[in-house]
Amino acid sequence: MCCHFFPYLEAGLNHTWTHKVTPAQGIPQFEVKPVNSSILGAGFDYLLSDDWYLSSGIKYVKSPEYRFKGHGFNAGVKMDTLITSIGIAYLF
Repeated sequence: MCCHFFPYLEAGLNHTWTHKVTPAQGIPQFEVKPVNSSILGAGFDYLLSDDWYLSSGIKYVKSPEYRFKGHGFNAGVKMDTLITSIGIAYLF
């Protein structure tokens, strides 16, 4: 079993920017500014065969407050995100 299981820990930074904002009917157009967030994660890769891996992980994204400004309003949202994943990978 040696060298088939590869656990990992990770820490990093994330930069998020808006691609498209479509307000609901009756809500005026507004702007969402980019934010930087920190990420902490853990997971593992498991070698299934010479070229195939099983991969699983969890990430916690700590984001600052998002600010929304539009015609006649100013609002904010605080949001932290937990991301879980499982997948299969093939090495070329």
